[in-house]
Amino acid sequence: SYDYISAENDFTRNYLLPYRAKQRALYYEMVDKVEKNYETLPNKIGDYYYGYRYEQGLPHEIYWRKKGSLDNPETIILDVNKLAKNYAYYAVDDVSISPDYNILAYFENLSGGLENKVRFKNLHTEQLLLDSLQNVGSMVWAENSKIIYYTQADTSKRQFQLYRYQLGKEELPEMVFEENDKRFA
Repeated sequence: SYDYISAENDFTRNYLLPYRAKQRALYYEMVDKVEKNYETLPNKIGDYYYGYRYEQGLPHEIYWRKKGSLDNPETIILDVNKLAKNYAYYAVDDVSISPDYNILAYFENLSGGLENKVRFKNLHTEQLLLDSLQNVGSMVWAENSKIIYYTQADTSKRQFQLYRYQLGKEELPEMVFEENDKRFA
C-alpha cells in the first residue's frame, strides 16, 4: 500500500541521513564527468546530413541538417528545448524525414508513459502542420511523402492494427490490416 511505501522511504531517508554529504559529493562528481556538449555522428540521407546535439545547460536535443556537405551551414530542424519550455515533462522519442526531405515527423511524449502523438513539421516554412496521430507504435512514409502507414497497439501494447493516413486530408485514417490472433503482432 501507499502508506507502507511511504514508511519505507521515510525509514531509508532517516537511516542514510549521516551519509547525506557523501551522497551529494558522489552525485556532483558523477555529474561533472558527464559530457556537457554531445553531438551524434552525421547520418547521410539523400542530399542531406542529419544529426542532433545537446548543448551545455540545455536538457533536450537540437536536431539539425546540412545540405550537400558537412562544411555547409546547418539548419535547425527541431529544437526540443523550445518545444518543452511550457511542459513539466516533454520528450521527442523518434524523428523521421519524408522521402522528399520536406516534412519532419516526430513522436511527442508529454507524460513519460507510453502515450505519444506524432506531429509533423514543414521544413521549408518551419511551421507545424495541423495533422497529428495519437498513440502510434511505429510509422513509415510512403514514397509520395504524403501518406503515412502506422501501427496502433491494444491494451497489452501488442501492435495489431495497420493504418493509412494522408497528410492534409480531414478524413479519418483508413485501417489497412488488423491482426486478431493474439499470438502474432
